[in-house]
Amino acid sequence: MNSLKTEIITRYLEEEKIELHKTRGHPAFAERFLRRFKDKLYKRIQNDEKKGKHNIQWIHYITAVMLTYNDKAVHSATGLTPKEARKPRNDAKAKISITIKARKTRLYPEIRVNDKVKIMRKKAITEKATTSHWLKEILRVERIEKKLRQEYYFVEGRDRGLLRHELLKV
Repeated sequence: MNSLKTEIITRYLEEEKIELHKTRGHPAFAERFLRRFKDKLYKRIQNDEKKGKHNIQWIHYITAVMLTYNDKAVHSATGLTPKEARKPRNDAKAKISITIKARKTRLYPEIRVNDKVKIMRKKAITEKATTSHWLKEILRVERIEKKLRQEYYFVEGRDRGLLRHELLKV
């Protein structure tokens, strides 16, 4: 995130009224957007290659891809294009549609102070799929703090709070 702290980027974000939000979980929405963006980009490049165009530079397609994405692509969760979903008059409709279509199948048992937990770890690229995502050591929750509408769980021996999805109750 330090690469976004430059003066030029900071000024641009302020001018465009763009807020940056960090996530410690997996950014599924961003990953999905990038995959869709690449698919649309590659499709345009392949079409131009079939037409016999030479010296194709992917950067020249960005504007067209983004215009199509924002103005024409209807999102399945909202039933609106991104441009329409950002309009104040559609705010309630977009939120209701997202809420109705949200999958809420994960059940996380409540964690309290003194509960025993394991912490999620990031696997190495070389590790097999059958190795555990959780550290072997079992730790105790020392305190829970609410901040920015999220609960942070402080575990013995760790100096930063952890989010609920980073913990496994044992």
